[in-house]
This record gives sequence, C-alpha cells and structure tokens, in this order.
Amino acid sequence: MRILLLDPDDSQRHETAGVLKRAGISKLSLAANWRQACLLLGQQPYNLALISEAAASADLVRALRLIQADLRVALLTTNDEAANSLPLANIQGTLSYGRLQSAAGPALAEAQRQRVLPASAPQTAAPPLPISQMRDILKQGITDEAIENSLIALDTGLVVSRGALSERLAAAIAVIVRHCWSDASFPVQLQFLHLPMLSGDHVVYAQRIRAEGRGQSDLLLILLSRPATGMSLLREQAERVAQQLRAASAATVSPEASRTLSPAANGEDVPNGAVASGVVANGTYGSISRTYAIAWHPVAPLPAVLHIPLRRVLERLADAGNCDLHYLNITPDLVHMVATCPPGGNSIWLAQHFKNGSETEIQKQFGVNARLWTSGYFARESNTPLSAAEINLFLERSFAWGKGGTQID
Repeated sequence: MRILLLDPDDSQRHETAGVLKRAGISKLSLAANWRQACLLLGQQPYNLALISEAAASADLVRALRLIQADLRVALLTTNDEAANSLPLANIQGTLSYGRLQSAAGPALAEAQRQRVLPASAPQTAAPPLPISQMRDILKQGITDEAIENSLIALDTGLVVSRGALSERLAAAIAVIVRHCWSDASFPVQLQFLHLPMLSGDHVVYAQRIRAEGRGQSDLLLILLSRPATGMSLLREQAERVAQQLRAASAATVSPEASRTLSPAANGEDVPNGAVASGVVANGTYGSISRTYAIAWHPVAPLPAVLHIPLRRVLERLADAGNCDLHYLNITPDLVHMVATCPPGGNSIWLAQHFKNGSETEIQKQFGVNARLWTSGYFARESNTPLSAAEINLFLERSFAWGKGGTQID
C-alpha cells in the first residue's frame, strides 16, 4: 500500500510516520502542506491519502481528486468524536491518534477497500475553444525554448498541456496555481516551485484570461521556465498566447448559430482522437470532447459470469455520463475500452466514472462489498484501442507496482 501522509505539525507527522512504518507501511510519502501533497500526487499514484484534521477541508479533498480521481482519503483526528464534527463528505475512513498504534494497519486497509463516490461530469468545465485549437495556439505562441512547459486550465482543472510534463503532474500544477490565486481581480501570478522530476526550481508564470462570452469560464495560462528566464520574456510570450486565445474566442460563432451548423461549418477542425459536440447545457459552445483508449484490471480474475453484467453496467454508465462508447473488451484480466468524454472531461474523470461506477453497481447486483478493481489505469488520447505492446507495458508496470497499476498519458 502506498500512502501519502499530510500533517502540518512536524513532530506529529514524523511520529505518525514511525507508527505507520512499524505497522508495515513501507511506501510512505510525507507532506507538510497541501502544495507538497499535490506535487507528490502529481509524480505517482497513491492508494490512500492520510490527512490530519488540522489540514483537512473539503477544498483540499477536491483538489487532490482533480489530480487522482480515485484517491481514497482517511482522516487523522485527535479523538473518535472529533471525526463527526468535520464537514467532509466522500471520505473513506477516520482514525484517531489514540488508536493509531494498535489499529493503523487494519483501519487503513479497510479505508482502501472503500469506494470513492463517482463525480458527475463537470458542468462548467467546457472550454470556450476546441482543445485542438488551444493546443495549436500554444504551439504557435510559445516560441522561446526557455519555456519548458505551457498549460491551459479552467478553475475545474487542466484542459491541455504542452511540454515534458505528464498529464498527472500538469494537473497538479494547475491545481496549485488555481488555489494560490487569492485575488481573482489580479490578472497575473508568479511563484516558484521545486520540481525534482524536472531537476530543480522552476518559475511558474500564470495569467488569467477573462471569459468574454456568457456561460464561459476564465482560462488560466501557465508557463514553466527556469529561474534565470527574464520576466519580460515570460510576459511577452504569455500575452502573445492570450491575444490569440481572445481573438479565436471572439471569432467563434454565436450559440444560436452553432445549433444549426455542423462542426465543419463552424470552422472547427476535428482532430484524430476527438469528436465534435453540440451546445452544452451551460451555454458554452463549439467544444471538442476528448476520446481516450483506457484499460484497467481487476483485483482477481473476472469470472465468466460477470462479463455480461459488467458489459451492461459499463454501457449504462456511458449513457448516464454522456459518454460515447466506441470499443469495449472484457477479459478475465483486463477491461479495455475506447470512449469519448463529455465536454470538460479528461482521462482522470473517465477512469473514475467507469471504474468506481461499475464497482458500485456490481457490488449491489451481487450483494458483495469486496473491491473489484485495483487502483490505477492506463490511458492514451486516441480513437483506436491500445496496442498489444501498450497493454503488455501496462501489465508489466502493474506487476512491478504490486498490482497497483499506473496512469500513463
């Protein structure tokens, strides 16, 4: 079991870590604040986040699950009664410091077996432009090699990234930038992040691009570079991209016109791995939904009696989540599908929706509480199934993680 421990109290954090290690938890990462927790979660998946009541909040739990949607969360409390006073939902367990010595192992194992309630599709997360168009704008607008990575995000999470960052780490940085923005009226933010996976400190330059259409959300443009990069260069590159995004957004047809025109008539270039969507409920229009090939595997081989019920459950979840299911293959050791997310969804949302939803439905149908799926998954933005080589890579990495799996985007 891989655990992320978040506790702002240094002595308590190290004391808790010692107890957990004596209880047999060897894969343990420590975070003193939510920013460190986000960066650790951005580097690799965790089975469970153990959060002290001093750090716990609904906002923190939401932020962590923007990075890893199936993350189990347990709370460390001063006593058993304190857990009832915390206004948190969708957590998987509580453990008092007093019971930590005697019950850490069983309590955390039980928390890991609990399900994470599936989240609904983000209703305000559809970007004002097709994802392919925003990716092209980043490619054309960021011309200096000093800028190593560029991201576009909404308040609800990452939309598109370009550079060496994995989607998981890019999502973590988007969460950090958004939650550090204490004054929404200020258009630019600058901070430093230590990113060991990218060899040291980086400057994070973020610019908020105001939405001009009704029902649209502000965009966050985020640039990462080395500390030696001049602020004038970052400002110039960011403003160039911002101007292109504003111009492209202003040139998009009205919602009324988009109801009668096809995607091609709207001037949208539908890329490989994406399908065009119509007008969404919140009034945002001209959005491109992302299509993923995704695979995950069960805790134990799936018996043949489960294959047909599971297929029916996944098909119902696709309808309920406004997803287009293009391919589905169920074997004893693997579930493999190609599906299109609703506008604003990504591979993290897709995995949570289908994995957690199907586990819950199968448990209800067969009257069991046992976990169905291992944590983690393999996903690639594509409209074709994963190749045999990719499936084998996923299974090899899963075995190396002790059947934990990993997200690969």
